[in-house]
Amino acid sequence: MLALLFAFAVPILGAAMNLFDKYVVSKRVKKPLAYTAIAGFVPLLYGLLLATFVSWDGTRLAALFPSIVAGLVMGVNYYFYYFILNREDASLFTGFNLTSPLLVALLAFFLLGEQLTALNIAGVVLVVIGALLLALRGATSRKSSYWLFVASIANITIYEFLIKFSTTNLGELQGLSLSMMTIGVTICCGLLSAKIRAGAREELRNIGWAFAAEAMTFLVVGCLYFAMGALPAAIVVSIDATRPLFTILYERLLHWRGAALSSDYALLPRLGAIALIIAGVVLLTVTGT
Repeated sequence: MLALLFAFAVPILGAAMNLFDKYVVSKRVKKPLAYTAIAGFVPLLYGLLLATFVSWDGTRLAALFPSIVAGLVMGVNYYFYYFILNREDASLFTGFNLTSPLLVALLAFFLLGEQLTALNIAGVVLVVIGALLLALRGATSRKSSYWLFVASIANITIYEFLIKFSTTNLGELQGLSLSMMTIGVTICCGLLSAKIRAGAREELRNIGWAFAAEAMTFLVVGCLYFAMGALPAAIVVSIDATRPLFTILYERLLHWRGAALSSDYALLPRLGAIALIIAGVVLLTVTGT
């Protein structure tokens, strides 16, 4: 039961994180790549602080690599993430990225030996179809952005699988601290570019927003680690595929409050996709515990 709570916390908190990031990068930030490089110091700091409070006794060196590589992959994805958020609605981004459950399920099946029932597989398929329908409704993405979506999907798939692989040999808190540190180091490598360094001076004024944004990232990744530690990877990432639903609900709420962060607020045309997602999650949660 606790693992399911962590699994559902990922899309609920993750949707709020995506919208917060959308606000920061579209309303506060002038140079997204420079801001991303500056923001990298924050997860590095969070990871270092956590690492001082967890025990590393008896930890084998080989067990560290999945979490480190997961952080590396996610760090690279940050640049895709902020660049796309600067151009697209948050619900479109989350919808495209959450087409990964089937890929993660296949990796977990072939490499980790995870088994899914027929109902589990049906649930995964329903959630993925629903998430895609939500994301594609009214999509006006520039063609030049599509390769970024594809790269981001690949990164997210690898990242989620590596987190699951990490939990088979390493504690959740150890893995979380390593991933956050590696995310930070990878992002900060952007400062090797003279152009990004020049813009970073201006974006230093947004460091407070970066601390708030990365605190949310820390919570989301932490919940993902604890969910992956107890549940099949396909079930966790399929539940996370409900994130576009929460993103749309949050966007609608913000619209009612007078804050515009999206170009499409209509709920009625999305009810079919929402119904598919709900049905898929019911199949996953009822048969996956």
